Amino acid sequence: MANTASYYGFKPKDDRYARISKAYIASEYGTAIFSGQPVIDSGTGRRINVVGAATDAILGVFIGCRYTNAQGEPKFSPYWPASTATLNGDDAVALIWDDPNELFVVRTSDTIAIADIGLLHDVVNGTGNTTSGRAGSSIGATGGQQFRTMGLFEEDHSGNVYGQYAQVYGKFHSHALAGDTATVAA
Repeated sequence: MANTASYYGFKPKDDRYARISKAYIASEYGTAIFSGQPVIDSGTGRRINVVGAATDAILGVFIGCRYTNAQGEPKFSPYWPASTATLNGDDAVALIWDDPNELFVVRTSDTIAIADIGLLHDVVNGTGNTTSGRAGSSIGATGGQQFRTMGLFEEDHSGNVYGQYAQVYGKFHSHALAGDTATVAA
């Protein structure tokens, strides 16, 4: 059975034990953030932004957010709609998985072989789905520095195989909470 290009972003391999922390999104932040999308620290008061460069150290993976819109209506959402104005310009509250040791499952956007396991890959943002709120994130070809693959994900019995769009698991190599985020050879 061939793998499909049904991207869902990053999800914990075992979410029963995944640590959830609070972060913030600035009112009117101009980029949508989807559930399952890796985020970085903006450098201002634990606010988050989407990953913008291969050199970005990952802070965590976005789960969802809550905020009060400019009309005073409370909102709970699996994604942050770009440029949303909040009441009084208050920050939105974001929930993220931010444990640097957390294992995540993700699809590959490029072909992956067994020889690629253990190597480093970069995050590919992709296009999120505003209906489901799920991210279109994946990992790209080897040679990156953000995510280290650790194996083929076979626990869902979906017929997942090596090749393009394979589901793999691993952890973020370049993580803002892991201490040293310097790039090292694979």
